Amino acid sequence: MVNAHSGLLNKAISIKGIAKALFVLYVITLFVMVDNPTLNAISEIVFVLYAFFTILYVIQRNRLSLGNCVLLVGSFLLICVLSIFWASDKTVALSKSFTIFKLFVLFLLTYNLFNKNDVEIFPLSVVVAGYALVIYSFYIYGFTNIVKAILAGERLGSEISQTNTFGMYSAIATIGCLYFAIGKNRKIFYILSILPFFLILASGSRKAILMIPLGVFLLIVFKYGIRLKFVFYAVIMLFVFFLILQLPFLDYIKSRLISMFNLFVGDQVDSSTQTRLDMIIFGLREFSKKPFLGYGIDNFRVLYGEIYASTYAHNNFIELLVDVGLLGFVIYYSIYLYLILKLLPNAWKVKNISVFLFIMLCTMLIMDIGVVSYYSKFIYITFCFCFVYIKDMKTLLKKSENIGAL
Repeated sequence: MVNAHSGLLNKAISIKGIAKALFVLYVITLFVMVDNPTLNAISEIVFVLYAFFTILYVIQRNRLSLGNCVLLVGSFLLICVLSIFWASDKTVALSKSFTIFKLFVLFLLTYNLFNKNDVEIFPLSVVVAGYALVIYSFYIYGFTNIVKAILAGERLGSEISQTNTFGMYSAIATIGCLYFAIGKNRKIFYILSILPFFLILASGSRKAILMIPLGVFLLIVFKYGIRLKFVFYAVIMLFVFFLILQLPFLDYIKSRLISMFNLFVGDQVDSSTQTRLDMIIFGLREFSKKPFLGYGIDNFRVLYGEIYASTYAHNNFIELLVDVGLLGFVIYYSIYLYLILKLLPNAWKVKNISVFLFIMLCTMLIMDIGVVSYYSKFIYITFCFCFVYIKDMKTLLKKSENIGAL
């Protein structure tokens, strides 16, 4: 009987091990293939395999874990589905609701596969996926051509995915490396952070380049606290970042950053920034007409397409206000609010993986000013690991306090 039980346990562990390996592979496909129509099918196949083995594990374990996460994330799915009934274009809303449903399935599967002892796999998978992106980028462009593009101010990434997505995944991988370097004192990761950062420069993405000082700033805050040592390292970090931007071959990126900042002081901006500003003005005007429920999920593009070209808002806040109104906006961002409030005390006291999770949430939240992320697979994976971690947060805090007492 004992042997039979042991064999069953080993089988469950084996199934979980396969599912975890498939998860890492799936994150790699998100970084490399998700916005590539030709290769995205590979990512979908990996997801199906990941789902299959995760479901086997849940059946083997004979327990489906639910919690506040299902209520919060499920509520957003519900408002998206309901918005089909009042959407300006019901077909568009139905299609996007199905996408959100698939993301909810991804979220639920991942929540049931991992526990607090597995959460470190998240930053590790980010670094591994980042280096898969580095290798694939060198294969597609060649190292020399990437250098030439940076020197010439050309933007790369569109052959792999959308250019800004390419840059942001590179930034996420860079922050993952710096988390291990600064947070865990693994110096080798300082060197490993160079190549993903190299891809950020190649992408020319303003949002991606700004994610780095923000991520490093938060890492230093949690590492040293608000003390003299923090001020010292923060000043050094800002000085180094300033010096990097003074390099002649980064004039193109610097000019794009200046143009973006000019938006806030009323000076001249480039055409890209002006277009995004026009989208914000357009979105706020449409939102004021139907502020509570909006026009239906993904229907910003429908409204905008009646006057200009059909496209998303390039701003997650505006997109959701127009699509699902204040109700959907509040539901979606309550997920961020709940997780940030839960993680912050733990990140400040324990200074472990919760720091990385908190930084991911904060950077993604701030980047929502310039991207539409509510249907991002990576966002839902981030949400999931945050929820997995905070399930046992009280226990972790107690352990930390006991260690401090010793």
